[in-house]
Amino acid sequence: MEVSMASALQKIAMNHFLTILSDTPVTEAVKRMKLGGDDAIAVNENGRLVGIFREHDLLEKVVGLGLNPAEVTVKQVMLAMPTTVPESISIDEALRTLRDERTTHLVLLDPLDQVVGIISEKEILEIEVDKLLSDNKDLTCYIMADAPGG
Repeated sequence: MEVSMASALQKIAMNHFLTILSDTPVTEAVKRMKLGGDDAIAVNENGRLVGIFREHDLLEKVVGLGLNPAEVTVKQVMLAMPTTVPESISIDEALRTLRDERTTHLVLLDPLDQVVGIISEKEILEIEVDKLLSDNKDLTCYIMADAPGG
């Protein structure tokens, strides 16, 4: 079952993988994130990952400080050196990593260390909740079928 969970992480991450250049104004980054339905975007410089810009960065480092988002670049407020993990990471490992690193997003890397996606704590927890609900349904069916007269 864990293999399919890892592929679920990969599928979600690849479906929600946006990139932007580091010198892009925060306002443009937010527009792209809104259009993509994402709460984070990979930040590139010269074709390589230099960080991620998250809703958290917008709130804490721009709005919270009273800065004008049209005058601030994502490089100025992004999370530099985000936590990276192999794309084959399991749900349990991903949750442990999020907890241990005290972060909300993981950047998934392929075997060649190329970014293949970003996944949030919320998305990982949604996968886990769906799995628990499915397991609960299966157990309920098993118990009801095994009851006297069932």
